[in-house]
Amino acid sequence: MIVSPTRANLIGSADDWFASKGYSRNIVMSVPSFAAAPACIASTDCIAFLPSRILPNPLVRPIQLDDSPPSFDVIAAWHLRSNQDPLHKWILSLLQQEFPAQQSANQ
Repeated sequence: MIVSPTRANLIGSADDWFASKGYSRNIVMSVPSFAAAPACIASTDCIAFLPSRILPNPLVRPIQLDDSPPSFDVIAAWHLRSNQDPLHKWILSLLQQEFPAQQSANQ
């Protein structure tokens, strides 16, 4: 299973990581969000890499690995016309409060 809201080809850095270990993935399902993954995992024999914030969850069981695939950055991006939108400003302020250390100099 893979979590991919937009990628059409479903190929990514995890594939390089698997290849470096002599393995390849067999993607049988794609879900649009990490929140959707636990229910799908619980009803199949699929496995997935999920963020630790999903745990604890009675639908999934963590497996400790000796090595992990590469991490990735999550970014917030928007069109300049949204800079003056009150709702956009409010959501951005919530993100800045929650993640102050990760703020970009390009705000």
